[in-house]
Amino acid sequence: MSQTWNSPIDHFSNENSTFKQRYYVNAEHWDKKGPVFFSIGGEGTLSSSSVTSGYINSLGKNYSALIISLEHRFYGESIPNGNALTENYQYLTVEQALADLSTFTDYYKSQDEDAATAKWFAFGGSYPGALASWYRMAYPDQTVGSLSSSGVVNCIVDFPEFDEQISAAIGNRCSDQIKRINAAFERTIASGEAGWVKATDMLHCEKDMWKEDFFYMIADSWSMADQYGAKTSLCSTILDIGADASDEVLMQTFADFSISYWGEDFCTMGFYNSEQLADPARWDVNSRSWRYQTCDQVCLVSRARVSHVWLIS
Repeated sequence: MSQTWNSPIDHFSNENSTFKQRYYVNAEHWDKKGPVFFSIGGEGTLSSSSVTSGYINSLGKNYSALIISLEHRFYGESIPNGNALTENYQYLTVEQALADLSTFTDYYKSQDEDAATAKWFAFGGSYPGALASWYRMAYPDQTVGSLSSSGVVNCIVDFPEFDEQISAAIGNRCSDQIKRINAAFERTIASGEAGWVKATDMLHCEKDMWKEDFFYMIADSWSMADQYGAKTSLCSTILDIGADASDEVLMQTFADFSISYWGEDFCTMGFYNSEQLADPARWDVNSRSWRYQTCDQVCLVSRARVSHVWLIS
């Protein structure tokens, strides 16, 4: 069950306004003598699984730890001022997020004397992995260490090596089949409005989506399928397509896989549609916040700090 605490909207001013920031606690393994494992929330909605499953839960059991996870500001239900308007994003910064971690730690220690005397250790993966390393730098007295798993501390904007790694990981045959599928979508969409309708209908996309966003979406679908453990499922599906298959068969086979694996709303959840992200009546807060944050600051921060980061990975 989630809880909330009153976090300052702006840690660096005299303004006293606060917002409800959500967190989860798992005390199942804690003997009140072990450490506190502080799991840092990232660019999405936090759930109870952040403290009850996966690696951190196994580790918590081994070390009789108290596990706590804090939802990142402007994601899930932790929205300062209750909106995702552009002017409100002045409070969506790495510095504010790190201050959240520190002030929350002080708050929780004030509520639990056993947690106050325990050793705190921070955990994070990907963007939260970067936060875990930056947290050690910015607030070294709040933790005894941190684990930065795949911490994104060096943002590379033009990164073809990512696609090359995906291609190498799935192998030549599967990679060649993906090229066929992508070419089929390109030909169909280039044919005109009817082709655009056909392609977007297959993947349940909205029609006002930019074509650049559409191709980003299908590339993300197969790239993440490989990245997150579905390489065999992806490749076995598309390698069954015959050499003489039509463009429609190529596209539909991939579309069926993508929808089956990622869900019906993969293309409509907001992350891939720039028009949707710009429309207050339609935007998804998580997607909008992450697009804004990466473009406005995260890449700049990671570049500035990469040579000074202490991390274990």
